[in-house]
Amino acid sequence: MDVAFPCRCITFLLICYVTTAIDPRFLIQPDDQRIVLQYGGSPIYVGLDCLADYDMVTMHVYWFKNGVPISVNYLFHEDVGELVDASRYSISGGSFGKYSLQIMTDDDYVTFDTGQYYCSLLYSSNKTVIEKSRTADINIHTSPLCVVDYGTSLYYGNAEGDVGNVDVLEGDVVELSCWSKYIGTPGEDIMVWSGDDVVENITNIPIIDSDDLLISSIVWYPERENHNMTFTCTHRLPGKPNRTCQAGPFNIMYKPSVNVAQLQMQITNYQITLLCNSTGNPSVHEYVWTWDNEVITKNDNFHFENNHTILAIQGLAVENNGPHYVTCTGINDVGNTTSENSTIQVNITFSQTTTVRPLTTEIVTDYSKSTVMVTNQVVHDAIVAPVHDCRIFILGSIIAAIVSFLLVIIVIILTTCLIKKKRQRKSQRKNVGKYPDSKSNEQSPTEQFLLTGKNTDIYSM
Repeated sequence: MDVAFPCRCITFLLICYVTTAIDPRFLIQPDDQRIVLQYGGSPIYVGLDCLADYDMVTMHVYWFKNGVPISVNYLFHEDVGELVDASRYSISGGSFGKYSLQIMTDDDYVTFDTGQYYCSLLYSSNKTVIEKSRTADINIHTSPLCVVDYGTSLYYGNAEGDVGNVDVLEGDVVELSCWSKYIGTPGEDIMVWSGDDVVENITNIPIIDSDDLLISSIVWYPERENHNMTFTCTHRLPGKPNRTCQAGPFNIMYKPSVNVAQLQMQITNYQITLLCNSTGNPSVHEYVWTWDNEVITKNDNFHFENNHTILAIQGLAVENNGPHYVTCTGINDVGNTTSENSTIQVNITFSQTTTVRPLTTEIVTDYSKSTVMVTNQVVHDAIVAPVHDCRIFILGSIIAAIVSFLLVIIVIILTTCLIKKKRQRKSQRKNVGKYPDSKSNEQSPTEQFLLTGKNTDIYSM
């Protein structure tokens, strides 16, 4: 008996058992994918997976693209033709029935790689389809790329095509460009720019067609009112979703605007307080004041408050009468601006009131030259009481009070002495009348001499 015959019988039975025992099916199936590529960006890998439970002896796994087979198991199909670019397509796996299709795509292969992909189980003998996976719709397209050309720098969009925060100076030239691939046939694509708000200082540059590339640009002269402005470029095609990229927000930087104002309408305690108002981007970080064209430093007459935004002028006297010119300079990282001359007219009188004249326009006409000169200035009239006269008056009052006090004390002392002396005399008279025989009534030799003209003591000797 031929030994090989039983072996062939056993193998046939095992194949029949396995074929009937396994129910071919897909455990993992490819999903739809929408791939957005940035124009001019890096390639992106698109991965599709199929995992099948099947008889590996009698069946094969095929990948299909747009209904045409492109691979058998992990090998490309012999009739794949131009459906596959072997340098960008690859099949991996095979273990445990898993086969992965990888596609390296970029904006040059958008049309080539877009399509429908699925897996199928086929008998290896007669190529009969046993099971088909879900069909994955791979939609690949490019997003517009926003580019900002400012100064000597070019700012390109990120992976989504967007340009982030950009610092620009007020009044400079900024060019914004939008690059995108054609979606449809030439003439169907529309590309437009829009801003957060109505912007009048924009010049449009016509759309440039270069093969399959669209470029639309605008030239913008930023103003401070456009701070934090964002621009959007939209690529439109009828029947297709809009594709956009953004540029901004833009940080508009500008020099300070400065003016000087008086805080109070009346001057108190012989002091004038001035405020330096400023706006700028970035904020003002330093203030410089001048008084009669000389830079002010802190001393007994000038005091600064609130980071030098407030100037207090103290100790005004008669010698300060007349006009004085005050300016404030605000400094930030962009530059500096000096306010117009503010004229303070000081007039020292005995009145303690102050009048202020607001912003005035003085028109001086020179008829000899037939011209009109206009000067704008803020004039502050300061009328305060004279400091030196007040000090002399106060000192004289104090001295007069002290002298008056001393005179009162002297009068009181003299009056007290006189009263005491009078009381002593009155007391002596009472004693004489009360004791007539006392020795107090005896006349002294001196008294006798004065009365008789004789010295009793001499005669008695």
